Amino acid sequence: MDPERKSDLKRNFVKFVIWIILLSFSFAYVQNNPAEKISIFSGFQIIFQKAAVVFSNIIGENWELLKRKYSLEKYYKELIKSAENRKCVSIETTKKIIEEYERLKTEKLEDLEENLPFYSRSSYQHEVDIEKWCENKTFED
Repeated sequence: MDPERKSDLKRNFVKFVIWIILLSFSFAYVQNNPAEKISIFSGFQIIFQKAAVVFSNIIGENWELLKRKYSLEKYYKELIKSAENRKCVSIETTKKIIEEYERLKTEKLEDLEENLPFYSRSSYQHEVDIEKWCENKTFED
C-alpha cells in the first residue's frame, strides 16, 4: 500500500471514530430527553404518512380520504392524551376512545369512506363529553 493511501485510510479512520463518538453523545442525549425522543419519532411518522398520501395519489387511490384518516388519527391521539391527563374522565371512557382509535388505524380504505362520519362524530362527542365532565366535575374517581 502506498503512503498516500495509508494516510487517507488513517484520516478516514479518525473521522469514523469521531463520528461514532458524536453519534453516541447524540443517542445518549435523546434517551435522556423524552420530548426530543417523541419529536424525532413523530417526525418519522409524519414523513411516512405524507409518502403514503403521495403514493396513493400516484396509483390513483383516494388520497383525500387517506389524508382525512391521518388527520383523524392525530385528533384521536390528542383526545387520548387529554383524557389520560385529566382526572375527571372515567377509565372506561378513555378505553373506549383508545378502542375507536385502534379500529380507525386498522380500518381499510374501502370501508373508511363509509365509516368516516362515525369517527368524526364520535371524536367530536368525546371531546365535548370530556370538557363537560371536567367543567362540572361530575365524575369522581
